[in-house]
Amino acid sequence: MQKKIMKSVYALMILAMFLLPACGNSGPSKKEAGAALDDLTAQFAGIFGQNSNTIGNIDVEDIKCKKESDDIYSCDVLVKFPNGQEINGRYRFTKLNDKWRAEPQ
Repeated sequence: MQKKIMKSVYALMILAMFLLPACGNSGPSKKEAGAALDDLTAQFAGIFGQNSNTIGNIDVEDIKCKKESDDIYSCDVLVKFPNGQEINGRYRFTKLNDKWRAEPQ
């Protein structure tokens, strides 16, 4: 009985060794991407002399990312604006100082 438990423990440890490195390699979450896109929108609004508060928060409905290099991902993003408008776009997300930054591609 004890051998079965030990084999199960070893199997779980080996499985964890393969699965844990994959964590964090998927790019930004929907929430992180939304925050980065909010920041990008605020930057563009400032350039054009607009108040970014009139746009509201961007809701990321779906995101699919492909890793370009360390902490840089190219992502297809479906965003929904507070007015209900949905837009598909491609953005490059870069993680700097534990914060995701977005730029259009």
